[in-house]
Amino acid sequence: MGWDDKHLYHFQVGDRAFEAPDPEASGENARRHRLGSLDLEAGLKFLYVYDPGDDWHHEVTVEGLSALLPDEDYPICIDGENACPPEDCGGPAGYAEILLALESPDDPAFRERLEWLDPSFRPATFDVRATNRILQLAHRRKRAV
Repeated sequence: MGWDDKHLYHFQVGDRAFEAPDPEASGENARRHRLGSLDLEAGLKFLYVYDPGDDWHHEVTVEGLSALLPDEDYPICIDGENACPPEDCGGPAGYAEILLALESPDDPAFRERLEWLDPSFRPATFDVRATNRILQLAHRRKRAV
């Protein structure tokens, strides 16, 4: 997604619940599992929730499974749409306000929303190469820890 992993998250696959590492978590530690170790099959859907305070809900659909390619560096994104909403923007409602502010930058009601937004943010832009660079850097950092 492009977020900084600053917030709690959880998801459930079948009857198994997974959560961000947290002493109060009741589900399994998500960082101790890989999606490949779960019973995934094409057509399976599950809900992933990031930052329960902002309430980002993502329906994940397993579109298919294939063998790993030996010369590929994983994880890898094969396609996407639009930019990731900014971290801590207030959830879907806050992001909707940001999109309105970008359409009406001279409206005083939206100035505060635009002040903390990165000036290079383009909501309709998606760069698969940049996404894969970010994935690889994050993956290497996690392996080094």
